Amino acid sequence: MDTSELVPNLTPADALLAEHVNPSYSDSVLIWGVGNGALPDIIAAHGNPARTMAVDRNVVTLDQAARNSNEIVFRRPVFLSTVELRSKVPPAFFSLALVNIGYSASDDALAADLARIGTLLRAGGTIFVVGPKNKGIDSTGKELERIFGAAQLVAYKKGQRLYAATRTEEYIPPEPPAELEVEIEVRGQRLMLRERPGVFARGLLDPATAMLAEAMLVRNADSVLDLGCGSGILGMVAAHLSDVGDVLMTDADIEAVELARLNVERNAIRNATVVAGDGAFPVRYRQFDVIVTNPPFHQGREQTTATAARFIDHAATVLRSDGIFYLVANRFLKYEPKLGEYFREVREVAGDGRFKVLEMRGPKRGEEL
Repeated sequence: MDTSELVPNLTPADALLAEHVNPSYSDSVLIWGVGNGALPDIIAAHGNPARTMAVDRNVVTLDQAARNSNEIVFRRPVFLSTVELRSKVPPAFFSLALVNIGYSASDDALAADLARIGTLLRAGGTIFVVGPKNKGIDSTGKELERIFGAAQLVAYKKGQRLYAATRTEEYIPPEPPAELEVEIEVRGQRLMLRERPGVFARGLLDPATAMLAEAMLVRNADSVLDLGCGSGILGMVAAHLSDVGDVLMTDADIEAVELARLNVERNAIRNATVVAGDGAFPVRYRQFDVIVTNPPFHQGREQTTATAARFIDHAATVLRSDGIFYLVANRFLKYEPKLGEYFREVREVAGDGRFKVLEMRGPKRGEEL
């Protein structure tokens, strides 16, 4: 079938994959990182493989890619979260795996993903990994060699490089990294946290989160929203402070959501709920007394303030008129002008040379915006 209309939507890295990976009718293909959904459609159309599964940890990206998937593809790809993949797909299931390192959250996450993909490949199966030279693809090629015993540079074009490795009969999957438990103390509370590669700060307490936890004002009956909750530290602190109130935590990263749920259960917190989704969208019909966030400023390996801007918009919508919104950020990130568009009061309530905690009151409504 003609897939030429999909090609302009490909990133340069995905275009290199599409050019050099040609699945056969009997292949089962794993695409790790869905992008905008164009690559899964093209791979599913080329050679008409038996199965094409496109996997991502970001539920928002995953949903958008699934919506964008082209109905003209005969065997449309199946879109799964990384958590769903873990529960639904057995080891040694795939004959081909495709990875664009630009969609990985961090080097830690990428290393863990490559090891996990190794267990999902059958003997004789091939993994292709692509990315720009200036983003570490050559280091990833060496990691492939370490995991699989050998790796080859297959192609390069316009700064992008494509490596490949094959799982042999002698391949021994590396032991998955142990999820260690770490005890922390924050705001006078002791919390047990699981460490997990790929989640922000490996799921542990970072200095910016600690600063916000100490600065935020939460009363004992407040309803609290934690936007981009990560491993759930801010939400759990808020749940202790608001012992007769309730806390909702949201994150688009399904791995973070799973980790936050485990942490909430481990710490026997009864008044907190964790949901997967884009910012406040899952709770858009509610109003909150306090909203807290330590927003990410990277999408994959690219720096962006788009997520923070969306969280600011969402917070102004679901914050009560007399509520408080707290945001912590690196000092070099100039969020104040954007915050001033949505809130009447913006002030710094804590900070040092690296980070700042901003407190917002008086969300603007309707004609004020």
